[in-house]
Amino acid sequence: MGLIEGDSYYYRQPGDDEEAEKQISSFIIRPKLRVWLDGKENTTVEMITQQEKVYQAAICRQDWNSKERFMNCLPSLDLQWYGTQFDVQCLQAIVADYQVGQKEGTAKLGCHHGYWVWPDSVLDANGLVTDPPLVYLPAGGRGELDDKLKPVYLSEQDFKSFLQNLYSNLLQINRPEVVIPAVGWMMATAFKTQLAKQLEGFPILSVAGTRGAGKSTFLRLLWQLMGAKAGEGSRLFSCTETDFVMLKLLSSSSTIPIIFDEYKPYDMPPHRLKALSRLLRKAYDGQKAFRGRPDQTTTEYALTAPVAMAGEVSLSEGALLERIIAVEMSPNHLTSVMRQAYITLQKLPLQAFMTGYIPFVLQTDVEQELAAAQHLLTELLGSEQLPDRVNNNLTIMVFGFNQFTRFGQQQGVLNPEDDCLPYLREGITAAKDLVCGQQGVTKLALDYLLEHLATMAETGKLQDGVHYKFDQHQVAIRLRPCLAEFRRYHRETQLEGELLDANAYRKQIRENMERNSYITDSSEPIRFSYQDESHTKRAVQINLEQAEAAGLDLSGFIGSDSD
Repeated sequence: MGLIEGDSYYYRQPGDDEEAEKQISSFIIRPKLRVWLDGKENTTVEMITQQEKVYQAAICRQDWNSKERFMNCLPSLDLQWYGTQFDVQCLQAIVADYQVGQKEGTAKLGCHHGYWVWPDSVLDANGLVTDPPLVYLPAGGRGELDDKLKPVYLSEQDFKSFLQNLYSNLLQINRPEVVIPAVGWMMATAFKTQLAKQLEGFPILSVAGTRGAGKSTFLRLLWQLMGAKAGEGSRLFSCTETDFVMLKLLSSSSTIPIIFDEYKPYDMPPHRLKALSRLLRKAYDGQKAFRGRPDQTTTEYALTAPVAMAGEVSLSEGALLERIIAVEMSPNHLTSVMRQAYITLQKLPLQAFMTGYIPFVLQTDVEQELAAAQHLLTELLGSEQLPDRVNNNLTIMVFGFNQFTRFGQQQGVLNPEDDCLPYLREGITAAKDLVCGQQGVTKLALDYLLEHLATMAETGKLQDGVHYKFDQHQVAIRLRPCLAEFRRYHRETQLEGELLDANAYRKQIRENMERNSYITDSSEPIRFSYQDESHTKRAVQINLEQAEAAGLDLSGFIGSDSD
């Protein structure tokens, strides 16, 4: 006894014990398109009620597997289903008989195979595409950014006037060491897919500043340039979002940034802080994350979206430090000129920038421009050597700022002879120093541990002769007892940052010795004397002068001895 499609509903013919046909729906389905996504076929359909109301829906291949999943696809209470699982299978056969077109699908917004996907439109290198070869098909029928984005289209004359105002004010809204790294990073996000592949990662933008510094306002303005709506639409996401929401956000886009606000590590439970750190490290590398479902299956999330974080403190964990571009803002540096520039920008249709920038992005020879950015960075740094990740992050920042400059020149609002190098040099220096310090190296978990131990020695939480021994330019550390005290200190003070096990710290100690850095011996027999007793203990020997040259402040050990 099969399923029959009527004029406005589906029904079954009467059986031996039935007198009339049995209606099993309040609608019929008209397939519009078959969309292939991740190797599986999905169908976009119209669901038409008996009252001729039309609803759009997307039915994934898995949605035909059960009555419950099929019913979850129904977008309105006007759509009623009275059938069984068998009836769902019969309906699938009916829908499959319709001959409709096929297209490629994507669940992510942003750049995809030479096209730029918005929630309701697609652009290529020439602008809007009337019949694009791919379809945006987010999981669950609605993406996390769909209500946040609103492209704006202007006439050629209005767009030129808009760009003139934008370019004459944007670099004036704060100091170069703030604006250049942030604008460079933001402009580079449109190229994230290619840049991350070439450089094996894409940095996280970390914007820090005390209350009143304007960091959230600053980021909302830049986000609008990338297509975010003004007003409530540009409200940033919160760092307190659940893991599930964060996974969905970070997998919702390939080249449109996701910005989190209110990063307050001191207010976050330790497990939550660790989970966030792991997620950000995966986002830098573009790795996948997995989440279990009630039916024992797992859902895969490819964390491809560029990420920015804003808070009163920067991301400072050792494992993240080489993965960020850091910006520090202060209310003390805001001037009347900056405030006026911001007021001017606020009145502009900022979303219009992206509709002009996208064709430029899709026409850009990324390899050529990346090589130019690498060459320019090398020239500006001179002989200074930086860790590979830091160098790559700065390269991406320079790349992005170069594209911002090139686009302005292409549109005739910047002169080729305009010299932006002084601004760029200030931005590079500031971003580099915030991550590496003057010494050009990023701190590891071991470095932070030793600095905290020096503070504990200075405040009497570690005892000379028991936990460590200071001797002129050397300090000997008994690692295990010091770690025991540090764990207690870490727990009591809710200290931000990594806390590794002893083996992990010993690995970093060995690597430090291999680099001929500040650790001269990892297990030297040292005579410790305390309360008239003397014992020989194995200790990590540290040269304080070399530690200072590496950017560490271990003066607490010296101060404790002199007291």
